Amino acid sequence: MLELGFDAALGFYEASLQLKANGGLLLVDDFGRQQKMSPRDLLNRLIVPLENGVDYVNIARAGTSVAVPFTCLLMLSTNLEPHNLMDEAFLRRVRYKVHVPDPNAEEFVEIWRRICASQEIPYREAVIADLIRRHYIEKGRNFHGSHPRDLLEHVIHLCRYLGREPELTTKLLDEACETYFVDDAVDD
Repeated sequence: MLELGFDAALGFYEASLQLKANGGLLLVDDFGRQQKMSPRDLLNRLIVPLENGVDYVNIARAGTSVAVPFTCLLMLSTNLEPHNLMDEAFLRRVRYKVHVPDPNAEEFVEIWRRICASQEIPYREAVIADLIRRHYIEKGRNFHGSHPRDLLEHVIHLCRYLGREPELTTKLLDEACETYFVDDAVDD
């Protein structure tokens, strides 16, 4: 989706993703996991526009290319190691690299508080303390910032299935963990 797309039925071109992001932000989420384009191919396509601030758009039906400003900020989000996705030349062109670590226990609890508040489900400190002890510490599982949201969604869906109001209980969180985590091994 980094080239113009021509719709023959309607007779017009649709702008590519980087053109749509021009003047703003182009975020590639889960960079390195795209099915249609390798990280190397994506970066090779964007390296000249990143370096020069200009992209060249090929208008095949007119037999010409047009220079357009490339003023978007490229952000790549991944949980893979950057050096496994790109070489030093690409790493230099991605000027800002920000590591977002997993939350610590205190931050994890705060995420639970906030996600419960956002879903209007009463937060229960003892239930979360039990969850952390049994499903994280005892199993050697890392805290991830997405776990509270995902586990609470499992609880909500289970409660809907059971025809009851969502609540935070040890039994419901145990069920959520059983259907969310693949096994007892450490998940990274």
